[in-house]
Amino acid sequence: MKKQLLLLLPLFLLFQGCLGSDTPTCSDSDVKELVHEIIDDDIQDDLILSYFKNTYPDKVMQYAMLKNYEGISDMIPDKAKEKMKKADEIPEFIAAKKEMESQFSKMSLKLTSIRSTKIDDPLKKVSCSATMKVQLPDYDLITYDLNYDAQVTDDGEELIVEVHDLE
Repeated sequence: MKKQLLLLLPLFLLFQGCLGSDTPTCSDSDVKELVHEIIDDDIQDDLILSYFKNTYPDKVMQYAMLKNYEGISDMIPDKAKEKMKKADEIPEFIAAKKEMESQFSKMSLKLTSIRSTKIDDPLKKVSCSATMKVQLPDYDLITYDLNYDAQVTDDGEELIVEVHDLE
């Protein structure tokens, strides 16, 4: 048990030194890493849907209707639910998802044009805007504008990042 405590103490001190009690900046490496983690799934879902719409335009209406039914599934009788396909079970959607998932391991994300829009030192919080550039092999560069906040907890031990308005 003492060995575990001794290993945790240097890690705690390392993180304590990294975060400290200062207001983070929009371009801190820890902040950027958390932004990447937060929006990665959203970007992947967006790219899958976009690829599906472009590759199978005749199936888009079916997908949209099934997605809407899933959103109101508590209003649909159980017997009808059993017979319904889920939107993600459409064979063409599954094919589009597999194609795009094979590309994701080669996906490059880069946060650029990072700027502070508001700094609140007493709260140890910064609001930021940036552009996320997404590059997949064999595809044009895709860009998203986003806003995010970064804040250090009162005890200085955690960094909280919230992403808003991914467009």
